[in-house]
Amino acid sequence: MTNQQKYQGLVLWGNRKAEIKEFPLKEPQQGEILLRIKAAGLCGSDLHYYRNTPEELGNRLGVVIGHEPSGIVVKVGPGVSNFYPGDRIAVNHTLGCNHCEFCLAGETVLCSKNIGIAAAGYGADAEYSMMPAKTCFHLPNELSFIEGTFIGCTGATVYNALRKLNPSGRDKLVIFGLGPVGLAAVMLAKAL
Repeated sequence: MTNQQKYQGLVLWGNRKAEIKEFPLKEPQQGEILLRIKAAGLCGSDLHYYRNTPEELGNRLGVVIGHEPSGIVVKVGPGVSNFYPGDRIAVNHTLGCNHCEFCLAGETVLCSKNIGIAAAGYGADAEYSMMPAKTCFHLPNELSFIEGTFIGCTGATVYNALRKLNPSGRDKLVIFGLGPVGLAAVMLAKAL
């Protein structure tokens, strides 16, 4: 990649102000994947950030937002051996700090520092995004890129919660809130 190549991404400025901004396309570093975004979901948390003040946005101010991507690998950085250019992938939305008790137990979604890919500078609402390879997984050909966005955030969150709950076919579940996550919980619970 040359330094002249650019891509566009969505950034937030606070107080319901957003902008499409150009960024230089960079080379993937150690453990990173350059991903051509084919689909990116819009999460309820993105709407909260959109409504935040600049002060509330903190480190999210002026950086690409979004944490529900799927796409095609363009290039891999050093140390990445399980993904190759052309691979279809989706991305888990949590990065984690890798040091707290939850991250050490493999539960990055419960990270005490609540580090997601967008907050760490890997925003997905763009034409391209650099992603940590450790958050990526192969997307089967049978699934669309749109379905891939669901799996990496909403689907994984709900599946993890239901797996821990371990309901049987005889249990009755009550799910509060029927937004996207609640509806996904209903669908997955019925399938178990």
